[in-house]
Amino acid sequence: MSTTDAAIAAIALDRASAAPLHVQLTGQLRDMILSGRIAPGGRLPGSRAFAGDLGVSRITVTTSMDQLVAEGFAEGRHGKGLFVAPHLPDTSLKIAGFDEPFDIHPIETGRSSPVPFQPAAHDARLFPHNEWAKLLEQNWRNPDNRTASGIDPSGHPALREAIAHHLHEWRGLRCQPSQVFVTAGGGDATQLLIRALGLVGHNVVLEDPGYPLFASELSHQGVGVVPVAVDEEGLDPAAMPAARLAITTPSRHYPTGVTMPLARRLDLLAWSDRHEALILEDDFDSEYRYRGTPLPTLIGLANNNRVLYMGSFSKVFSPQLRLGYL
Repeated sequence: MSTTDAAIAAIALDRASAAPLHVQLTGQLRDMILSGRIAPGGRLPGSRAFAGDLGVSRITVTTSMDQLVAEGFAEGRHGKGLFVAPHLPDTSLKIAGFDEPFDIHPIETGRSSPVPFQPAAHDARLFPHNEWAKLLEQNWRNPDNRTASGIDPSGHPALREAIAHHLHEWRGLRCQPSQVFVTAGGGDATQLLIRALGLVGHNVVLEDPGYPLFASELSHQGVGVVPVAVDEEGLDPAAMPAARLAITTPSRHYPTGVTMPLARRLDLLAWSDRHEALILEDDFDSEYRYRGTPLPTLIGLANNNRVLYMGSFSKVFSPQLRLGYL
């Protein structure tokens, strides 16, 4: 009996195992080839006889052999049968795990230790799951024809129209859907602005403290970051140097929560005129207002087209919904 025949004769399949028989057979043959018990170029038994010796169906054997061929461990020779590949490397990369039982453990979501306060966190229990599901089903059953006509790089037209209506009703903005660009959140919007405004090599004023994502995205792309301290009225234009852009959260500063008064907003607009700079107004949670009339937006006060407006639905619906707009 040859070495190959002896190795083949030693194969034992466990019918009580959770692993399918063809997976077990593939794994044992692969191990024998890698260990040299079945030499390179050695002939593998025919599927019919092999199935009879093992007491399994022929499809079990052919499935296993096909897998070995697909992995490069065996090759067929016309009219001669199946042979171990003759040029296996001395040190083979074993494809492990497929033939071994493996339990996938769920991710632990419970928190056993205290956690810090999370700015702008929402209560997940209040998410309108039933209404959300109904609207999804309604839209999939009666899709907007524009959905199937291709991808608009500015965002789905119907969504941009809905955002324009929302901004007019809630914030008094007079913007057309063609002016709205849908984004995947603050990071995506920042990347878009860096390229569209040519910010690389120029300075951008940021609130200090402020949203850390802005600083990391801008500095990583080669944009100069100029932090300016905020006080009890928010960002102070009197302390701001000349820059290409300033990013601010005037309605509710992140993370202190202070609101920029009207006089300072006008001073900020005057700063943009003086330096011919742009302002990005991040109105990230303007929907969270329960009494009183909302303060006017910077973009609503401006008459010089120097203010860009950014918003997000992640704070209203869920952080997992990375959906925003410019």
